[in-house]
Amino acid sequence: MIYTKLFQQLNGFLASNPGIRLGGAEVRDPDELMNSAVSLAKDADAVIAVVGLSADFESEGYDRTTLALPGRTDELISKVSAVNPRTVVVTQSVSFSTIES
Repeated sequence: MIYTKLFQQLNGFLASNPGIRLGGAEVRDPDELMNSAVSLAKDADAVIAVVGLSADFESEGYDRTTLALPGRTDELISKVSAVNPRTVVVTQSVSFSTIES
């Protein structure tokens, strides 16, 4: 009986698609990256800013707590479009998002 209950719990857990994701990224100063993007945008003929949400933010398994784009995305859009009026913003997401620029 105990094994049957344990198996049912384990089976339910496995059905939730558990996993581990390992990865790494170069650690960079966010202000430096923002300034670099703005500088590049200023000198460009036009800018296509592709922003949005990854699977880290969207899933069938949970609800988002906000409609805002992550991190400093709104700031990036605002600063880039301020220095280059020929800016197009493309959003990649499954659900609604707000842009506060």
